[in-house]
Amino acid sequence: MGKTILIMCALSVLTLTSCVKDELYNTPHPGKGALVVAADFTERTEGNAVPDEYVVSVAGIDCAATSDAAVCFPELLPAGRHPIEAYNNPECVGIEDGIAAVDVLPDGTIEALPQVLYTYSGMADVAADDTVRITMPMGQRMRDLYMKFTVTEGDAGRLVSVDGSLSGVAGSFDVGGGTVVGDAMTVAPGFEIKGDCVEGHVRLLGMSGGVQTLSMSIIFNDGTTQTVESDVSGFLQNFNADMLTPLELRGNLLLPLASGFNFTITDIETGDVENVELY
Repeated sequence: MGKTILIMCALSVLTLTSCVKDELYNTPHPGKGALVVAADFTERTEGNAVPDEYVVSVAGIDCAATSDAAVCFPELLPAGRHPIEAYNNPECVGIEDGIAAVDVLPDGTIEALPQVLYTYSGMADVAADDTVRITMPMGQRMRDLYMKFTVTEGDAGRLVSVDGSLSGVAGSFDVGGGTVVGDAMTVAPGFEIKGDCVEGHVRLLGMSGGVQTLSMSIIFNDGTTQTVESDVSGFLQNFNADMLTPLELRGNLLLPLASGFNFTITDIETGDVENVELY
């Protein structure tokens, strides 16, 4: 948002001259009006918490607001249309000049499970000597992607550890434009071995670019390491269309039955998550 002034603004600490029409007639700025906003976090994935605070930005001024009450903007605004943006400040996400960016880790990948980002972008039609009230529907800008690969051939007991990454994911989001921006990034799902399954979980702003590649490296109990890459672009091409519904990428994991052969991933598909609590 550029260089702005951060102001705490609650209705209880403002004078009536900021929010009551009758008093505005007595101010030296009859061509200006007051703005009262409230955030609506109704549209979010079940289980995602409503952030306690968020930021409203109008006319180059940032106002820190609480999610449980309406907030009176601290400045009277000239009559007319004004762009208005709002966003929370989730952990592992930085927001500067209207761009939200997931933290980049020392290995060059982005944080796999940042807190959820919510944003709003719209227009406020301010009326002279009057108070305009706006309810802002906050859009959820992150979606959970779960991965589950089941060993259907070979001995799962041979697995010692699994590492991997998913490339072609978004690392930045334009609050005002309402879309992902910037270069495609890579995220590490943090795979875990659970019985005969290998599972991972990431939370993403979306996909970026036309190609998404899943890389998986397995260390076996004989000390050997094998790496396989799979093009999963076709399964994730509509990922950005529905940020509210968690998605699962799943398939069969075929382990080598003899030396000299690599493991393979087959029957990849996507679908709804049957039970998030199992992850």
